[in-house]
Amino acid sequence: MKRKLSAIPLVTLFLLVTMLSMAPASAQVSSQWITNYTITELKTGQILKQVDFTTGQNITNAPILAGAELNVTFTIKIATTSPNTNLQISTSMSHSGVQGTFWELQTKTYAGLSGSTYNPNQQTVSFNQMTGTLTMSCYGSISAGITQTQAGGIIIDKKVDQALITLTDPVGNQLDKIGVSIVDAKIDQFDTLFANAQSSVQAMRNNGVDPAYIALFESVVSNAQSQAGQGLVDNGIATLSQLSSIQSSSAPTSTNTPLESILFLPALIGLIVVVVLIGFMFVRTRGKLNYDKLVIEDQIKDLEGLTLRAAKIDKNLTVNLESVKDRLKSLVGA
Repeated sequence: MKRKLSAIPLVTLFLLVTMLSMAPASAQVSSQWITNYTITELKTGQILKQVDFTTGQNITNAPILAGAELNVTFTIKIATTSPNTNLQISTSMSHSGVQGTFWELQTKTYAGLSGSTYNPNQQTVSFNQMTGTLTMSCYGSISAGITQTQAGGIIIDKKVDQALITLTDPVGNQLDKIGVSIVDAKIDQFDTLFANAQSSVQAMRNNGVDPAYIALFESVVSNAQSQAGQGLVDNGIATLSQLSSIQSSSAPTSTNTPLESILFLPALIGLIVVVVLIGFMFVRTRGKLNYDKLVIEDQIKDLEGLTLRAAKIDKNLTVNLESVKDRLKSLVGA
């Protein structure tokens, strides 16, 4: 009886080993499969992005735009051999109008890639997991309208995160990818204006500009960012374009004399015009999209700070600012 019982664990172990040997092979774990990549614009030859994980290099020269034709050249380092494991490289891009095929082998001698199964005109390439390095170029195009949708008759522009290249194991688990953020010309224009506006805010701080003025300026920038974040990029561009026309050098400092303070009035008036413009944009879009009115309300509060500042210079200006405040409140229902 004891001999029969002792045989049970051995039988169980035998069955377990047999089942494992029959299971499909899976990729060996690697901390970093794709070691480097370069993204180039096919039509112009401009290098858009270069990343090398071994050296820490990460350079972005230009945004990746919707509708772009790209060459993505990358290197995969395979650290271990598992000849029964079938890995796949795939691309989300569609056929390029410049290059006829999806793939071009840069490493001609990689042992895991059989010439009989490799088809450069398919979106997916399969290969056996063999120790070594595999360098390939992928050619493709990004959909021109990928960043745009419509809501309530308004065109919405939003950045899209997309994996251009994906490496997967035999059961479809992602091992590594080359992911990018795709923008369009409008989003790129807004990003440039936003960066300039942030630089202007920092310059005003360095020059000792009145905190009340900076607060209102910053709230306008935040409003533009909020609009763009909801996809209302046209509104964001209009706001920051108006803002860029205001000379921050003429903004009031906390130590201005009464005569010097009068000189800042054009900058103050220009800033108020932008705030009013934003209020009208809110009215135009609130019925079509869930537009956040809290930012407008914050600007009304910031405007109150400037009203107190202006009272020391010109009481008539104070009256005008109060009128602007009241109109903004009526616009947003505050």
